[in-house]
Amino acid sequence: MARVLSNNDMKLTGNGVIEGNGQKWWDLPCKPHRGPNGSTLPGPCDSPAMIRFFMSSNLVVSGIKIQNSPQFHMKFDGCEGVLIDKLLIDTPKLSPNTDGIHIGNTRSVGIYNSMISNGDDCISIGPGCSDVHIEGVTCGPSHGISIGSLGVHNSQACVSNITVRNSMIKESDNGDTVACTNITMADVELMPHEAVQKAYARDRSRKIQKLKDDAARGLINHILYESEKLSGRKFSNNS
Repeated sequence: MARVLSNNDMKLTGNGVIEGNGQKWWDLPCKPHRGPNGSTLPGPCDSPAMIRFFMSSNLVVSGIKIQNSPQFHMKFDGCEGVLIDKLLIDTPKLSPNTDGIHIGNTRSVGIYNSMISNGDDCISIGPGCSDVHIEGVTCGPSHGISIGSLGVHNSQACVSNITVRNSMIKESDNGDTVACTNITMADVELMPHEAVQKAYARDRSRKIQKLKDDAARGLINHILYESEKLSGRKFSNNS
């Protein structure tokens, strides 16, 4: 596992494969699939991220393949200026907590021309992120793309200026989850599991009402879906 702290102008490129040998971590008793009905069991739960960057800037990741990470495959915390291109992540869909790319408190990020299959979020964009552009990415099987969080007890923990274009989310458990300001989803094809499609159809009106309620409270502003494959709706605290 690699951890990079306060490193600027770093490039991680090549044609090789980074193997995480994650099975022994996936089988820890604390993982969700270990207990009855998907519950957890007591026991150790430390699972490292495969590659993690802290407080670094001007980072380039290109052309590499990562597979079978114990937990998150790539994680960026407090970084600025991140370019990810032609990344391949290939991990079983039942591997727990194996987010493909996670960013938190990070800005100016580009994720392009990549393929991610894993057991959790394809890309997760946590609180404090801004100016993130995702294009030409294929997700799945995975839990889809998760953008932002309203925080615990509806406390505000926003993201802003997030764009996803010309991408595909297939065999997804969740699709896309969105919160906060200036989010654009354009030409994104969503192909969830059939069971998820049925559940979404049942919950659609409730989810739309929640977006409207959150917009009225000022928690969400300007979420624009520009695709016939998605909802085609715009929510803001001005509507």
